[in-house]
Amino acid sequence: MSGTVPGQFEGLGQGSMNTDGGGTSADNSAVTWTDLFNIYHTVTQMGVSMNAITAHLSGLKTLDEGLKGTAKFKEPKPFDGKASSVTQFLQDIRNTIQLSHRSLISDHDKCLYFFTYLGPGAPKEWYNSVELHNRELLDDFEKFAESFKKHFGDSNIVATAQNKLDELYQTRSAAQYIARFNEWVIHLDLTDTSKIHMLYQHLKMSVKDTVAFVPKTT
Repeated sequence: MSGTVPGQFEGLGQGSMNTDGGGTSADNSAVTWTDLFNIYHTVTQMGVSMNAITAHLSGLKTLDEGLKGTAKFKEPKPFDGKASSVTQFLQDIRNTIQLSHRSLISDHDKCLYFFTYLGPGAPKEWYNSVELHNRELLDDFEKFAESFKKHFGDSNIVATAQNKLDELYQTRSAAQYIARFNEWVIHLDLTDTSKIHMLYQHLKMSVKDTVAFVPKTT
C-alpha cells in the first residue's frame, strides 16, 4: 500500500480493525477518511472531556458543601526534570491550581504549591536558587512559571518534536501509539488534517493492510 492517505476506506468498520495484526472481521462496510478523523478526535479528546467533567462535578460538589467543600481531582505527576515533561507538567499544575482556587489565592501560594511537585535533584535545586537569588518571582506566578519553562524546557522543542514523530512507529496498540503521538504533536503548529496524515503514515503495516482503498465517488 502506498504512503499516501486514501480519501475513503473500507474494512475499518466497527470491530474490523485489529491493532495487533489479527486480521479483520466479516464487516467490510466502507469508512470515510472523515470517520477515521472522528475516531482520532474521540481518542485525543477523551482526557480533555474527562477533566472538564471532573471540574464541573467538583464545582457542583463545592457549591453544595459551601465554603468548606474541596474539589477532588487527580494530583499532577511530580516533575522529573526532563524537557519533554515540561509542557504536560505545567498544564497539569495550572489545571490543579484552577480547581483549587479557593485555597490557592495568592501567587505566592501557587508557587509554593508548584514547589511541592518538583522532583529531587535539579528541579528542587532550581527552586532553592529562586528562593535565594530571585525571590520576587515567588510573588508572580506567571513569571515564575515562565522562568521554570525557560530553565527546563527544550530551547528547540519544535525540531525535537518533529524528530520524535519521525522516529515514532506503531509497535503495539493503536491507543498507545496515539497517546505517544499526542505527547509530541502538541508542540507543532499543524492543522488537524495534517496531524491525521502524519499519524497514518507510521501505523503498523498489518493495520494499513486492513484498509482497502475505495476511490471517491463523484
